[in-house]
Amino acid sequence: MKKIILLIFSLLVCWYVNPTPVHAQSTTLTISPPVVELLLRPTQSVQTTFVLGTAGGSLQIVPELHRVTPSDSQGHVTLDPHPVNPVDLPVVIAVDPPLGIPFMVTQPQTSFTLTISAESTDIPADVYLALVLRAVPTDPSLTDTVTTPAIS
Repeated sequence: MKKIILLIFSLLVCWYVNPTPVHAQSTTLTISPPVVELLLRPTQSVQTTFVLGTAGGSLQIVPELHRVTPSDSQGHVTLDPHPVNPVDLPVVIAVDPPLGIPFMVTQPQTSFTLTISAESTDIPADVYLALVLRAVPTDPSLTDTVTTPAIS
């Protein structure tokens, strides 16, 4: 009798518990060069090409620029959580592919070009920016995804 009750209870639990499908994915994004320091004078322009690569399949990312504020003398910074509007900066920024628009990083490498120009009328100012590459799911059914960034 105990076995029948246990069997019925197990079937009811399995019937009422609706497991959520899990899509585990791990990918690696490499960027070269990892740090770029640019010093510009009026009327100067600098173009930097970043090479992005993946160790797995393709990865869809959204490039964003965020303001960075130095927080101590040891090189630590505070990253503004909201992307900056390039129009609000004292320099002219051109990016290919454009900021805020997803693009695919495929194996083995994809190029990302950032051009910063200082106009002759610009007022001297220190501007600290971070290029943030935010991963987005390639499968539209995966709306509840969590990405965990890591630096290694």
